[in-house]
Amino acid sequence: MESALSIFAGLFGGIGAVLAWELFVRPVVQGRAIAEVLSAEVSFNLEYLTAAGLVAKPNSIPMDFALSTSVFDSVIDRVATCRRISSVRSCSCTDTSRN
Repeated sequence: MESALSIFAGLFGGIGAVLAWELFVRPVVQGRAIAEVLSAEVSFNLEYLTAAGLVAKPNSIPMDFALSTSVFDSVIDRVATCRRISSVRSCSCTDTSRN
């Protein structure tokens, strides 16, 4: 009986750690990484607006003026899967693009 129990524990003993990682830790880490990337793009765009001098003169924006959206475009699928868990600063993401 003890050998069967030890075989069962050996086969399924690590499932708790894997479930905790996949359901709680990994989504929070991915959500924070996405938030940092998007924050960097917003910061870049604010610096770009400041350098262009458009912050002080909001009524004089040229028609062909465009801000960067390349980072947002590259992470849009992951942003769409983010869900709010406890506050605005942290989100949990469900990764649907597993390899």
